[in-house]
Amino acid sequence: VRNTGAAFSFLASGNPAWVIPFFIIITLIVAVGIVYYYRKTDPAQRLHRLGLSLVLGGAVGNLIDRLLHQSVVDFLDFYAGAYHWPAFNVADSAITTGVGLILLEMLLAGKSGKVSA
Repeated sequence: VRNTGAAFSFLASGNPAWVIPFFIIITLIVAVGIVYYYRKTDPAQRLHRLGLSLVLGGAVGNLIDRLLHQSVVDFLDFYAGAYHWPAFNVADSAITTGVGLILLEMLLAGKSGKVSA
């Protein structure tokens, strides 16, 4: 499935003349921000750093698709009975897993009383 938008086809019906450059620019800005934040993160925060790395890798993967195909190629498509989950790809899985690890690290840090930067 070719997804010209973002998550859950957000902005997929927009004009490709501005949607594609918009997503490319946003991805580049976010990637720079993630690298900057990663460098500021304490190396002891392993889950947080792993999560940031997964989010960055997923974002770059989707960026490569946008640059090569003018869309993101979603190829994982699952059904549970009559329920259809939206199609996604490995990059989307990396982003989701990365965000989950960041949230888990923050939750664990909160329970131990440690404050994360």
